[in-house]
Amino acid sequence: MICEPLACSCNGVATCTPGCTSDAGCTAGGTVCDVSTNRCVAIACSDDPECPDDFRCDAGTCTRKACSDELDCDGFCVLGSCYPEARGECRPPSS
Repeated sequence: MICEPLACSCNGVATCTPGCTSDAGCTAGGTVCDVSTNRCVAIACSDDPECPDDFRCDAGTCTRKACSDELDCDGFCVLGSCYPEARGECRPPSS
C-alpha cells in the first residue's frame, strides 16, 4: 500500500491505495512502474518520439504537451495540457 493524493480533494487529503507491481498497474499516461517504490513514474526519454501521444520529452522524462486548443493535441486540450479524452471537472462536495 502507498499513500496517494485523493482525486479532486480540495485540501490535499491522501488515501492508502495499492501500489503498482508492473507497468500494467500504471493507468496514467506517460508512466511506468518503479517496482522498487511501487509507484508509477514518468517514462525516461531522450527525444520526443520515445514518448506516447500527447507527451513530449522534457529534461529526460515524458511530460504532457502544453496546448491552447485541440489542434495542438492528438486528443483534447484540458486546462492547458493534452489528454486522450475530455475530462470532467472537480467541484467541492455539496452540503
